[in-house]
Amino acid sequence: MLDTIWGLEHGFDKERQSLANEIAQLANEISDLENEITDWLNKVAKKSKATLEIYQLAHLLSSKKFSVLANLLLSNRIHLFW
Repeated sequence: MLDTIWGLEHGFDKERQSLANEIAQLANEISDLENEITDWLNKVAKKSKATLEIYQLAHLLSSKKFSVLANLLLSNRIHLFW
């Protein structure tokens, strides 16, 4: 009887260790995904900032009577940064 109980406990310990290893692996994968998402968001933020700067520059140029250049910048903003 004690051998059976010990055998069950030993089996449960192996199962617990196996689950702990799987959880650790999933945690690492989640961390990797979080890093990839953060990198992607940083890239998008940089592109958005650049697009905003183009709009601001175009607005400034149009107020300074450089409307041809301003229109050119506005019409090409996607090609420049996306």
